[in-house]
Amino acid sequence: MAPRTSAAARPAAPAHERPRTARPPGWRTLLPVVLVGGLLLLRVVAQGPYDALVREDGPVEWATVLVYLVAAGAAALVVRALLRGGRRVEALLWGVVVLAFLGIASEEVSWGQRIAGFEGPQALVERNKQDEANLHNLLRRHQLHAVYLAVGLYGAGLGRLLVRRHPWTRARAALLAPGPREAWFFGALVAVYGYYELGEPVVARLLGPGHDALSLGVSRLQEVAELSLALGFLLFALGARRAASSAPADPAARGAAGG
Repeated sequence: MAPRTSAAARPAAPAHERPRTARPPGWRTLLPVVLVGGLLLLRVVAQGPYDALVREDGPVEWATVLVYLVAAGAAALVVRALLRGGRRVEALLWGVVVLAFLGIASEEVSWGQRIAGFEGPQALVERNKQDEANLHNLLRRHQLHAVYLAVGLYGAGLGRLLVRRHPWTRARAALLAPGPREAWFFGALVAVYGYYELGEPVVARLLGPGHDALSLGVSRLQEVAELSLALGFLLFALGARRAASSAPADPAARGAAGG
């Protein structure tokens, strides 16, 4: 009779044949869900504190500004790492990202108009629907929402699909599109603005005059969604910094330096 083989002595099954165990959701998944869901719950049970959090120049808006400023600093480190590796094209792209993050942070506070008390360029203020010195409020509601939805969809997964279509972008995917770990932050933005554009009109038709209770646009939930977007960009920049620091130098640039 053949000797029995103990379980410890048996060869391990190949990785693709092993049963997969479900991983608990990480904090990158939970944070945007808790952020949006928690603020929605607060709106239901305590409208006053909710309004205080999401008001103009309130805690949520200033948190968004702070996150974008930190993200701009992280993006600047990406630029430095890319320049050290001789990757000038990618460094130029991330230089634009630095300026974009700084611009968004400034737009959030209307370039300091309300803080410093200045009126801003008259031509700009007159065209602005909120009489503020910023650019994004020049867009109509559906135009602005379309921009947010496009950015959110890109970060939630569409960007990864697009960069895989070409060898040059595929090799630089970590620098060109947010990864799965950041996707939920962008997905939260898509959920909120998708509801604005698709959900609220349906609710208005079904409930008629009583639909205000579910009208999230009135309650400034977009401020929470924009904070989620800022956090997604920050994580993207931090991941890009790691990728830029660990990537090998551009052979063409190294050869030029040696020659």
